[in-house]
This record gives sequence, C-alpha cells and structure tokens, in this order.
Amino acid sequence: MPTEPKVAQSQPVEPRIEVKPVTENPDVEGALSKLGPTGKSMVDDLIKQARSTTGAPIKTEPDEGASKEMFRDIEPEPEAKPEDKTEPSQDKLEQEQKSKPGQAEQQKAGKKSPWKLLDEERKLRLEAEQRAIEAEKRAIPKAEWEAKIKEIEQLRARNQELEDKIRYISYTSSKEFDQKYRQPFRQACERAIKELADIEISLPDGTTRKFAPNDLIELVQMPLAKARVIATEKFGDLANDVMAHRNKLRELLDQQIQAVNDAKKAASERFKQHKEQITKIQEEVVQTWQKANDAVYNDPDIGKWFKPVDGDERINKALENGFAKVDEAFKLNPLDPRLTPEQRRDIVRKHAAIRNRAAAFGRLVEEIRRRDKQIQSLKQQLDQYQKAEPAIESNTRQATKPQNARAWDSIISDLTNLAKSR
Repeated sequence: MPTEPKVAQSQPVEPRIEVKPVTENPDVEGALSKLGPTGKSMVDDLIKQARSTTGAPIKTEPDEGASKEMFRDIEPEPEAKPEDKTEPSQDKLEQEQKSKPGQAEQQKAGKKSPWKLLDEERKLRLEAEQRAIEAEKRAIPKAEWEAKIKEIEQLRARNQELEDKIRYISYTSSKEFDQKYRQPFRQACERAIKELADIEISLPDGTTRKFAPNDLIELVQMPLAKARVIATEKFGDLANDVMAHRNKLRELLDQQIQAVNDAKKAASERFKQHKEQITKIQEEVVQTWQKANDAVYNDPDIGKWFKPVDGDERINKALENGFAKVDEAFKLNPLDPRLTPEQRRDIVRKHAAIRNRAAAFGRLVEEIRRRDKQIQSLKQQLDQYQKAEPAIESNTRQATKPQNARAWDSIISDLTNLAKSR
C-alpha cells in the first residue's frame, strides 16, 4: 500500500473527505456486485487508504518548477489510444474467471520477497565487479598498447617499403603482379580448359582422344597464322571457339610480358635516380662533416683541445690515440650477426667508453678553466710578493743600523763611566 505524501506546514489543510462504507451506499454496492469478489476487495483497500489520510489535498497537476528535460533521456512514446471503458457484462466476467482459474493465486505465489530481490541484486553486482576486475587484469596497459600500435604502423611502413623494392627488383614476385596479371591469366586458363574439355580430337590412325591443356598451350605459343591452321586441322568446326580462348590467353600473356619490361625499365631508371641520390647524400655528409670539424678546430674556447701542441709529444700522442679510438668505434656495429660473442662485447664496451668520454668533456673543460683561473690568481699574488720583498729588506737594514749603533755607543759609555768611578 503506498504511503501518504508529506505536506508542508505552510500549505492549507482541506477538510477530510467523508467516504461512506460500501454497505451504506447502494449505488457503489451495485457496481461492486458486477465486479466480483476481486474488484470489491480492491475498492475496500482504496476506501481504507482514503480514511487513513490526513485530509491533505492531492495534487493533480505536475510541478512545473522541475525541469523535464533533466529527467528525459529519450523522447516520450506516443500516447496510447484511450481504452474502451465500457464495463463488461457479468456473463463475460464470469467466463474470463473460468478461463483463467487460479490466476490471482499464481501471481501471488510468483511474487518475490523484497529481501530476496535485494540479495539477488547484491549477488549480481558482486559478480559484475569481479568480472570487471578480471577484465582489467587481462587488459593491455596503455603504454604497451600504444607501443603495439606504433610497432604495427612501423611494420606496415616497412612492408610497403619492401613491396616497393620487390616491384623494381623482381616484379614477378610482387603482390601487384600476382593480382593484376598472374591471377587473371590462371582464371582464363581454367575457364578455357573447362569449356574445351569435351572436344574430341581425331588422330591420323583414325582414333580419337580428349582435348588436353597442352593443345591450347601449343596454340598460345604459336604465331596467329600457324595457330589458325593447326586449330582447323585438329578441331574442325570448333576451331573458332578454341582460337577465341587462345587469343584471350595470348593477350593476357602479352600484358604480362609488357608489364615485366616496363618494370625493368622503371627499375633501371629508379636505380639510376637512387644512385644519384646516394651520391648527393654522401657529398652532403662529407661537406657537413668537414664544416663541423673546422668549426670545432677554430672555436676560440675549445678549439685548442683538438689541435697538436708544438714540442709536446705526450699530448700529441694522446690526441692521436683519442681520434683513432673514436673513428674505430664509429665503424663497428655490435648488431652484425657475423660477430662472435666476444667481438660483440668488445664493441659494446668501446661504444660505452666513447659515450662516457664524450659526456665528461664538458666537465673536464670546466674544471680546467677553474684551475687556470686559480693558477693565474696565485701567479699574480706571487709576482706581487716577489716585487715587494727587496724594498722591505732594504728598509729593514736601514732602520736596524742606527738602532744597533746607538746601542753600542750606550754600552761603551756605560763601560767608560764605570772605569772612571774606580
């Protein structure tokens, strides 16, 4: 039974509606007698609900303050046609009750408890959460998925690149040649052999034999005039049919030959362009390499570290060995499959050493600069000290000599006075 709506205190309270019992209202009682026991029970429930209300007015108009669009996910269905509200006759109701015995009891028996429905809902929700967790575990991480997509794109690009190379290197092995020329020729051969299979060929000894695929292949390989003569001799009235298939196959074969020749010509031109492009790239690389090295040698800050020093064999030897090691490391490829494991490890070690040497260059230069500044400062201080030392020594001597003389005179004077007193 639905609960009664709550009413705000500010709303006016209308008088309670007086509802007479069913036994006191003959009109209602007569209508209920037509509905049967089930209808009467429903009306009694409605009357009890009306009596239990507080008398609050019932709203029959929708609340226009609420936005309908916020609660509308799809457009409402078209309104249904009004049902025929004509009350059925008593005979019809009795007939329906007889045709559906025990329907009310079945509905009541099939109704589930709210607690049971809640338990089922919880169980379904738990199963859905577990499936979601399992799906998340099996899902590929985003980083790995993006890496796979990138790998697929690279493989597609590489496949297209190799396919282009095959077209020029061996066009008959390419996918394009197979789809455009080989398959149509094969299909035409199969169609011709199927149509000509029942032809009887007369032999010189008076016997006959069935048509064979080699009979058609021989005609395809012959010139047109000779093929016409042979076809007439072998096939008689069916020579035109055989020649039609022969001409079709010869046309497809000529297209294949022309395509191969065009591919060879295009390949020759492409190789020429490729060679010119490689030569141009090599020249550009050499020029750029030379310019980059010249820029380093002529740099006012770091150029001196890459130039030999006159008269210093040790520094020049170290510089020469450094260039040799770097040049050798640049020429070696650890991914070469012809290398032994030890050779590959040796190359990797060299690459690691070159990397660390290059990384430490900036730090060493900075430390050398700091020490050069410190040495220069110490040299200046030493020069100042060396220049100031003679003047100080001269002044000391000049100041010390009168003092020593006065002290000596004082001693002589004291001795003289002592002698006179005796």
